[in-house]
Formats: sequence, structure tokens, C-alpha cells
Amino acid sequence: PIDEVAGHIPGAISLPWPGNLDDRGRFLPVDALRRRFVDRLGGAPRLYPGSWSEWITDASRPVARGE
Repeated sequence: PIDEVAGHIPGAISLPWPGNLDDRGRFLPVDALRRRFVDRLGGAPRLYPGSWSEWITDASRPVARGE
């Protein structure tokens, strides 16, 4: 394993960035992006800009395991 701790950020949902683009590589219209994030995830989603490797550097942060 790459990281010393296995798991994931509790409640995290991965929405890979290519899904924000159309077939020409341009960002989707605002309404489509809103559906992708707000409507799909419910409410106001939060972005954690760090990585899992960064998350686990703080032992006070929770770690989820399994699905």
C-alpha cells in the first residue's frame, strides 16, 4: 500500500473531473454542473482539496473503512 492507513474520508463521494466536461473538453453548462453536484449530492456539497494521503496526516480525523 502507498499510505500507512487504509480507508477513505467518511462520507466522501468521488466525482472524477472529466465528468465536468463536454465532448469538446469544455465545461458543461452551469445547470448541468449544478445537477452533477448539488442535486445529485443533496444540499451544498463541500470540497476537500487535499488527498487521502494528506487527510491521514492528522490523527484526529476520522477514517472510514469498507463501503
